[in-house]
Amino acid sequence: MSEEALLVSITSELDKQPLRATRYLQVSLPMPDAGWRLHILKNVRGVRTEILKNSLLTAGIYLVVVLLSMYSIQRQRIQRERLRHDRETKKTLEANEARIRSILDNTKAGIVTMDSFGRIDYINPSAERLFGYPLPELRGQHFTELMPPEQRAQGSKALHLASATPIEISGLRKNQRLVPLEMIISVMNADPKGYHYMATLHDITERKQHEQALQQAYDELEHRVIERTQDLTQANTLLKQEIEQHRHTTETLQKTQNELIQAAKLALLGQMSASINHELNQPLAAIRAYAENGVTFLQRDNPEMAQANLEEIVELTERMASISAQLKMFARKSEGQLSLVSVSASVDYALRLFRPQIEKEQVQLQRQTPEQELFVNADPVRLEQVLVNLISNALHAVAGRPKRTIGLTIEQVEQQVLLSVSDSGAGIADEHLGQLFNPFFTTREGGKGLGLGLSISYRIIHDFGGTITAFNRPEGGATLRISLPLAEVI
Repeated sequence: MSEEALLVSITSELDKQPLRATRYLQVSLPMPDAGWRLHILKNVRGVRTEILKNSLLTAGIYLVVVLLSMYSIQRQRIQRERLRHDRETKKTLEANEARIRSILDNTKAGIVTMDSFGRIDYINPSAERLFGYPLPELRGQHFTELMPPEQRAQGSKALHLASATPIEISGLRKNQRLVPLEMIISVMNADPKGYHYMATLHDITERKQHEQALQQAYDELEHRVIERTQDLTQANTLLKQEIEQHRHTTETLQKTQNELIQAAKLALLGQMSASINHELNQPLAAIRAYAENGVTFLQRDNPEMAQANLEEIVELTERMASISAQLKMFARKSEGQLSLVSVSASVDYALRLFRPQIEKEQVQLQRQTPEQELFVNADPVRLEQVLVNLISNALHAVAGRPKRTIGLTIEQVEQQVLLSVSDSGAGIADEHLGQLFNPFFTTREGGKGLGLGLSISYRIIHDFGGTITAFNRPEGGATLRISLPLAEVI
């Protein structure tokens, strides 16, 4: 059976004028049994309207399905993104938590976290080692249980303030031993249930040991200072007694003695009295000799010689006053003015003080000086005092020796002036060479020396910009050599 569809236009046969044109849909169906063909006509207008409606409905349904599909796809994509973001966030949080936990577990400081009531909820391994407790034994315990009873009130106050200010406190270990700690308590975070706190603990045992050692050293030093002060007081007393023995001399000597007594009273503050006692022994001996000679000359009715001796006494006392004013080497740096000083003239003056002793002990003096006079920038009084110290030491070294020789050499080496004082004594022991210029070091027996002469000389020469050294001579004896920059004479 076949179908056939045609569009048919019907017109009027009477007047051959087209009527209203109407389009139909023709469907032909064969009927073989009857020998017929059945033709069915359907008005196209209604069909088209149904087709249009169905098409629009189909299109609407399709559009809704497409939109629903797109919405579903987008929703699924958003859900996947949200899940991925949640997984990444969770992973990041876990990593951060692991990193923070690793930091807490590996830090050397003890970390203790507490809830708002001060109950422990976490301690790191350092805190476990510090107190000797594992975390399960401390969880839920109050933080102050880690302190001795007498300090728990202080710990509670620090927890209440949580000022992040370091305080020192003692920790109570599991074995009941105390450990000194530096503790800092701060607010960690806040939640609806209250604040959480974190205590940072540092073991300061080593620091306390250092402080204790330092205090012991300080106490020992203070004790030694007291002992040394007592020694200086005794030396000061001896100096006063020695000064009192010379009160029968002239009025000028009395004035000098008063100045020395006043200086001795001030010497209680330090090393001044010992320095004055050491540095003025030789001038005082010379003053005594001049005074005795003056009395003898007066008894012999020789006023000229008596006056000469008194003038020497006046000069010596003035020089003693200058020396005592300069002897501040260990308290502070000298403020003396430097000037051009003739080295040969300084040696001549120092020898004048020892001329009687040199002649009495029959010491052979050997001098070597250049033809051209050499000058240095120095304080003349202090330079002469250094030479007095060196010559005095040399005389002491040759005392009682079969060969008594002292050498004084002045020479110029490039831009330096070298002044050497040599002796024919026994020399200096090798173990003493490194200590020779230390304060209070002396090799003399029976308290004959305080060990200040060379140390003061070292400081004086150093202030002049020079050096002083000591060494043994191959032929025997020792040499002390001063090196000072050569000064230009304008």
